[in-house]
Amino acid sequence: MRDFADRLFGAAAEGQRAKIDAKALREPVAMLADTRYVLAAIVAPQGQALFHWQETGVDPDAKLGA
Repeated sequence: MRDFADRLFGAAAEGQRAKIDAKALREPVAMLADTRYVLAAIVAPQGQALFHWQETGVDPDAKLGA
């Protein structure tokens, strides 16, 4: 999982797509959920908003529509 996360986040930071074959990953054993599909990566310049409603001048309630 750690290697998977490192590749996913590294690709996001470089503005590239992560090319990971999910079928080649090990199957989790005795797990309630498959953690291979829980990760996501968001990249923004340092000090900038990650979401539209965090931008200056945007109504904070704009997130309710999301």
